[in-house]
Amino acid sequence: MPHGGRKGRRPGHATGVHKHRTQDVAPSTTAPPPETQVQALVERVRTGTAPAEVAAQIVEAAPGGALVPLIDALASQVDEGRFVALLADLAGQPLEAGAQEHVVGLLGRARTPQALETLVALGEQDGAKGVRRAARRALFRLRNAGVSLPEPEAPTPQVDVASWPVAQAWANRIDQVGSQAVILARERPGRDLAYMSMVISDDRGIVDGMGQAGVSANHVRRLAERMALPAGAPLYRVSPEYVRWRIRQGEETSRQAGRRVAPEYLTWRHLLDGIDDAWRPDLEALCHERARPGLLERTAVLMYALELSDWWPDPEGSEGRAVNRFVDDVAAALDALPDGGHVEGPDALSPPPYLEMLSETRYIAMMWPFNEAGSAAIEEAIDRHFDALFPARRLRRYRQALLHMGYLAGENAQPTLSSLLMTAGWGLDPASGIQPREHPFVRQMLRKTVEVMLAS
Repeated sequence: MPHGGRKGRRPGHATGVHKHRTQDVAPSTTAPPPETQVQALVERVRTGTAPAEVAAQIVEAAPGGALVPLIDALASQVDEGRFVALLADLAGQPLEAGAQEHVVGLLGRARTPQALETLVALGEQDGAKGVRRAARRALFRLRNAGVSLPEPEAPTPQVDVASWPVAQAWANRIDQVGSQAVILARERPGRDLAYMSMVISDDRGIVDGMGQAGVSANHVRRLAERMALPAGAPLYRVSPEYVRWRIRQGEETSRQAGRRVAPEYLTWRHLLDGIDDAWRPDLEALCHERARPGLLERTAVLMYALELSDWWPDPEGSEGRAVNRFVDDVAAALDALPDGGHVEGPDALSPPPYLEMLSETRYIAMMWPFNEAGSAAIEEAIDRHFDALFPARRLRRYRQALLHMGYLAGENAQPTLSSLLMTAGWGLDPASGIQPREHPFVRQMLRKTVEVMLAS
């Protein structure tokens, strides 16, 4: 049967699942508030009545779902400065969850200095988890939109944090866009834990984070497990020095990129007190020690390891244009072949080679559905588009990520996986003499794109 053109990602495929952030939405509301009520409040605001007094009156006058339409009615009749001041005081009132998130959403859209300061404070507060989460979502969106946010005042610990034992230190894998989460928890004198969790991007630095005190060891462990994506991907035990080193790298990257570090880091960085600030792993030396050039051909199998299963170039990612041109070229070449370049039936399918080398981790293997002619057409398209898909800078980033992953695997009793990862990293070193377009793992990344986007 002729190939029918590009298919969407198939339901259930690990790399076809994308999480969508919950949007701040208003709760169901009642009818618009009486005009007399609105005008009375507008007059109080305009005459300079303290925002806190007006906020208390609003809460008393409009219980439950009636609050949101009343706030919205005021928004169009009060100048922005007074309205933001009113929102700031409303945020401190005991509102229903939907109304609280609506107030946070309005603060996020205002973007005035007072609105931003209020959001930062709400994102750092100890109580009202729903408000804190809504504020952090709003701050995340503003930060990604390039809005400069005020930095929260970092609390000065009144105790010697360096004397607190380190209870847990975790890292997850480096994902397809070069980000990694690290977590450090320390035991306080009361025997509970205080933790910090930071997200490090290889090109933007410390981009997000959180922290909390007074939690249990199980709470931190469950948090770390939830951050180990995709579901089932390994969670790595690391040393406190590794966490400190990665955060130090993140600080430097943020400076080089001209970006502020995530404000949550400034709030919780005291948890790093007393941890060696000079330690770093010698990834190049480890690569030289663990890489096995004779295994280079087998590194293609790494694309099926769960922790690397979404490393294929994504049409929806930053390299989208080049990827779409590549996929369109492959689709056209396959359409010109009998049966779309596919094998004749399921009996002709066979599993990828070398899967036994992934016995130390989990893997997701797809059966290669293309026949000899289809495979040849795909390889020719890879050759035509390789340079556009993998400029030198991107290859350097992939190499560093492979070395990091090789280090983490080696530290967590995965010697074969570590050797494969280090071998893949070695092959991307110009000194290896391997041409990038001949690198088995890199070529497999593009075959994976074809598998996901075009395989039927």
